[in-house]
Amino acid sequence: MEKKIEIGKKVYTLTANRKIIKTIYEICPEVLTLGDASSKEIEKKSAPIAIDLFANLDDLFFDMIRIAHPEISREKSNDILDKFIEEYEDVPNKLLEFAMSVFTEGAQDKKVTKKKIDW
Repeated sequence: MEKKIEIGKKVYTLTANRKIIKTIYEICPEVLTLGDASSKEIEKKSAPIAIDLFANLDDLFFDMIRIAHPEISREKSNDILDKFIEEYEDVPNKLLEFAMSVFTEGAQDKKVTKKKIDW
């Protein structure tokens, strides 16, 4: 999934795909345990997970921007993120929602009715 963002009259593409799962896991391995958790457990575990992800937002942003823009350095990515946060409201939450959408993408794909082979 891709999202276009305009920062300082330049358009950048952020990509959330399965590669992002590795980054999320490296930041916070507990995130992968949420799939089997009950809603009460998710509520209990989500705050520490969100804190870890917020603390490493620059890493997550760098991995999402470099997929479409491999020439962007880590420093440039940090500058873009800082400008993004200055220009728009609620950026950290929206970035985390976007990154976490990778986990729900698979569930949406399962709802698609596949064609039947008629040989």
